[in-house]
Amino acid sequence: GSSVVAAQAAVDAWGQGLLALHRCRNLSGQKSAAAKVAGTDVTDSNDPSAEEVESLELVMRLNISQALLKLKQWEFAVSHCEAALEIDPQNVKALWRKAKAVWALRCPGEARQALDAFLQVDPGNPAARAMLVEIQAEEAKKKAKRVGPGFGAPVEERRPRRQQKPPSSEAAETDATDRGSSETTNPLLPAESFWRCCRRKSKQT
Repeated sequence: GSSVVAAQAAVDAWGQGLLALHRCRNLSGQKSAAAKVAGTDVTDSNDPSAEEVESLELVMRLNISQALLKLKQWEFAVSHCEAALEIDPQNVKALWRKAKAVWALRCPGEARQALDAFLQVDPGNPAARAMLVEIQAEEAKKKAKRVGPGFGAPVEERRPRRQQKPPSSEAAETDATDRGSSETTNPLLPAESFWRCCRRKSKQT
């Protein structure tokens, strides 16, 4: 929509301004180096100071990062926020926008670090607190997926129960014969009666 077009136009415009600022900085450095070599002073009262250049760059970086967030170009937004934080490590806008961009990339660890730094400067910020709750919930879900649903249960509950092995064929047969012995005749009895008959015949003869 129109907001996306406006954001892209802002990125292009502020990006051109940032390039021009870097050119001016390079030219100023070259002039200073040439002046040292020549032993002359070429300081121009119209040239901005280093502090003024950094302040202007900070504003440009912040504006670009805001437009990049609207365009959902999270990685580029993070890079501009980090460049702004190199100039002003406690800049609230840079810290907050970095946290939003990093969290959009679903990097909870880095997002938490950015939020911690932000909350040190602006403690109690409701938007930052709400984002911190979202990050904690996401981390809890990932942890539950890694360790499984039984995480936190007693060891006895998590340990799989051993299945009882079915009895071997020999043991099953032995058990079956033991149980059937009281109901069926002993297979050794016919042999004993045979030997008794032989003994009787031998005595008669």
